[in-house]
Amino acid sequence: MLVPLYAGQLLNAGISWRNVYQSGLILVALLVFYFLLVKYPKTGKSESSGIDVKALGKSVFTGEMLLFYFVITVYVAAEIGIGSWLVEFLQKAKSQSVMMSSFFLSLFFAAITAGRFIGSFIVERIGYIRIMLYASVASVICIAIGTFAPPAMAFFLPLTGFFF
Repeated sequence: MLVPLYAGQLLNAGISWRNVYQSGLILVALLVFYFLLVKYPKTGKSESSGIDVKALGKSVFTGEMLLFYFVITVYVAAEIGIGSWLVEFLQKAKSQSVMMSSFFLSLFFAAITAGRFIGSFIVERIGYIRIMLYASVASVICIAIGTFAPPAMAFFLPLTGFFF
């Protein structure tokens, strides 16, 4: 959630986007190096009779599971699509600054986190299918308001993340 703010600060300071990516690569390299050196706990060996490929295939390719795969694919595409489109849209269509559009991208990811946390408490009460329907409708409404309303209503775009 902080990376878009950091990148926005660098871009706002006149640093090239190439340098922004290069600075991120340094952090990634440090993390990879750390995880190569860290000692992992040993796990006990369990006796298994192997994998029953036939039974696995039957459970993986049921109609319900194929629908689940499709829904997850659509969700991930929507989340990535909004995350990659949001900053450009806010700058070009809503005339927002680099800092404000980067802040809204951070809010989008914060809203996703908050929505998942709060949703975990209410999903059992409302029901899985009903909560997905309500959340889908609310996210479409937020996208529509944020996209077509005046620039002052652009805060609805990151709010979409809450319903994801």
